[in-house]
Amino acid sequence: MEKIDILHTIRAHGFMAKDIAEKLGITTVAMSQQITGNPRLETLRKTADAIGCNVRDFFYIVDENGNDIETGDGQETGGETKQENEVIFCPRCGTKFMVVNK
Repeated sequence: MEKIDILHTIRAHGFMAKDIAEKLGITTVAMSQQITGNPRLETLRKTADAIGCNVRDFFYIVDENGNDIETGDGQETGGETKQENEVIFCPRCGTKFMVVNK
């Protein structure tokens, strides 16, 4: 199972949500509203660009108890090798989309 955690990824890259909001030219309240719930793909793309990461970095593999599954190298991939272009599923609505690594 996958979960999405944008705030975790923002912090893991050394930023705070207010830093990203400033880069995107929006308020911290707007940033909070955009990254919680079921964010739009465009929001994920803009946020990833501002952080300097890939959209797929927002998604984590979790076990049946909701705990992150980590590999030995510290990447949370559930043991799968990630490819340059990858199809992922939204953990909230099940929508399938391709993430293209630039």
